Order: sequence, then C-alpha cells, then structure tokens
Amino acid sequence: MAPSNPPRDHHYIPQFMLREWAVDAGKLWRYSKPVPNKFAAKRVSTGAIGFEPFLYEVPGETPDKAQQVESRFMSSVDQSAAKAHQILLGNKDWSWTSITRSGWSRFILSLWIRTPASVQAYKAAIASLWGTTAPEIAAKYAELRKPEDPERFEDHMIARDPRIVEKVAMYLLQKSIDHAKVGERINNMKWTTLTLADAPIDFLVSDSPVMSTNGLAGKDAHIVMPVSPRRAFIAFNHDSTFETLQRVRELDFVKHSNKLVVQRARHFVGATRDDQRAFVAKHIGTAPVPTITELIAHKYAEDAAALETAISGS
Repeated sequence: MAPSNPPRDHHYIPQFMLREWAVDAGKLWRYSKPVPNKFAAKRVSTGAIGFEPFLYEVPGETPDKAQQVESRFMSSVDQSAAKAHQILLGNKDWSWTSITRSGWSRFILSLWIRTPASVQAYKAAIASLWGTTAPEIAAKYAELRKPEDPERFEDHMIARDPRIVEKVAMYLLQKSIDHAKVGERINNMKWTTLTLADAPIDFLVSDSPVMSTNGLAGKDAHIVMPVSPRRAFIAFNHDSTFETLQRVRELDFVKHSNKLVVQRARHFVGATRDDQRAFVAKHIGTAPVPTITELIAHKYAEDAAALETAISGS
C-alpha cells in the first residue's frame, strides 16, 4: 500500500550517507553557490541538503502514484544500500551476500543517474526522440488507424495522455538504475576501503560523490567514493591498480579526492568541519562533468546499449 502522505522531498543523496558527516548535533556544513559568484556556507540538518521537491514525480497521476518512484523505487535502492554501507563502515562483518553486494552496486549506479541534471536530461532526451517510432510499430499503427485518429503513432499516444513523454522518462530512469550488465561490472570488481589514519583533513561529500576512472571495464578502471569523513570505498579490477593507490600518500589521496568531489559539485558540498571552507569556495563547481544521462542524450540517442557503453567505456 502506498503511503497516505507521499514524500514531497526527493533525495538524490540519501540521509544514511549524509548522517556520517552530521556528527555535531545532527548537523553538517553545507557549501553552495545559490547564484553565480556567490558562495554560501551554513550548518544544516541532513534534511536540508541533497534533495529537490518532486524530483521523481510522475506527472498526471494521483498523489500516491505520482510519488512512487521516490516512495517505492528509490526507497528500496537506499534501504539495500544502507545495509551495505554498514559493512563498509566496519559496523558489520566484511561478509558480502549477493543481495548486499548487488544493493551497493545498484546504489552507485543510482548516484550517477538520479541527480536533478540527469532527470532533466532524461526528459529532454525522450522529448527529442519522441518522433522516432520503430518502423514495425508505425506500420502496425497505420494498419489499425481509424480515419479520425492522428496520422502518427506518437501523436496518438500524446492525445491519449499529454504527459506520456515525462512518464516514459521516469520509467527509463528506473530501468537504467536496474541495468543488469553495468551492475554486474561493478559487482565483479574487487572492493575494499581506505581509512584515514593521520590526514589532518576529512573526506568531503557532494552531490557528485562517485569518482570513476578509465570506465569500468579496463585493467586500470577504479571507483572511489567517500562513505564517511574518514573512510572511502574503492573498487578496482586489477591488483596493480590498488597497489598504485596504496603508494599515494594519505594526505595527497584525500586532497585529490576532495578536489574532484568539489569541482564536480552542482548543488552542494558537505563537510563535518569548517576547516576547508577556503578550498571549497575556490573549487566548487569549477569542473562539472556531464552526467551519464546527459552523455546518452547528446551522443547515443536511443541506443539500447548506451548506458553500458557510457559508463563502462567498453
């Protein structure tokens, strides 16, 4: 049964992640650029960061159905990931089941796809591709079409449901997060964590926390993502890649990670302490990277293999 009060705020960075940085009275530092050339810093609760109202709303549905992407699908993604997160933090034994491992892989994939920029890219891509109906469908429609029906199948669908394009976009958003081949690639990587021992600064978090280098398929491919102020998740394909990362000085590693996380931020950077304010102010949003869905929309159009290709680099 759908909740009687469906969620209004849709979180693209879930609460269980942000709580790791909110260790001081349940608050963390939020850095942002609300308008160009204006930098803002404020201590906020986790509920005031990493969300956008009605981000995944399915238009034209009843309130319960309209919010099901958030209340059911994203909630399921985050619940599974929260269990895996506890393993990565060391709060549970490092013992992965197929469920917890797949749940974490799915979560990583979701962080690439569920952002406000990605949602807008999905909607724009579907709108631009709406006139490219498969020939067999177009032929079948022409065969069944009545004289009073629109000439094109696409126009027929819009006449039946004016919000069909946005609904299809939200459906494909969920299908992309559940992309089996990409999820399997992450599952098959080797996983570990790096815990900071001596570094005087913490890992920062942002709306773009997942750093992927060399795709997912290559020998040197790896993923780095902070999971707490003092710990990062690392996935890699070949032992030599991890050995190279281990040779990096701890402080250099966290500085490099933070620079990427901050440069790629579009909405916020989060921190436990205020000691990196100047660094964040200098770099925030200076090098945003296209989202996976933006790459698909701009380069791969309706290619069914686009998501896997764009992420894995294969």
